[in-house]
Amino acid sequence: MLFRSAFSLDADYTFARTDTKTLTNFYFDPDPNPQTTYVGFEGDTHTVAATLGMEPSVGVHWEATAVWTDTMGSIDLGTLDWRLGLRVDVVAKGAAGVEFREIRYREDGSPDNYDAALLWLYWRQSF
Repeated sequence: MLFRSAFSLDADYTFARTDTKTLTNFYFDPDPNPQTTYVGFEGDTHTVAATLGMEPSVGVHWEATAVWTDTMGSIDLGTLDWRLGLRVDVVAKGAAGVEFREIRYREDGSPDNYDAALLWLYWRQSF
């Protein structure tokens, strides 16, 4: 059978509450009498992901995924990650693929925000 139409939909949600502190001797400011400092993070992280997959024919796999992560606490930041991928089975247990990915990173009050567009060409082999 060379033609097969199969769809899949996957949705995920993850929640994490984090409260960490550690005593460090890494000093952020030069000081004639440096003191050890507590550093860490306290806050909540929510991640929502959804994937739509399709196998229009035997050996051809297509996926579209979106992942949104929002962190609120000692630091507020968020990411949005979109992915589109196509994989073709070439030999037994071997496949070639291409994936496009766009990532948007935002941090409140920071100039470190960025957008990235990535393209991967790959070979996947199972043993």
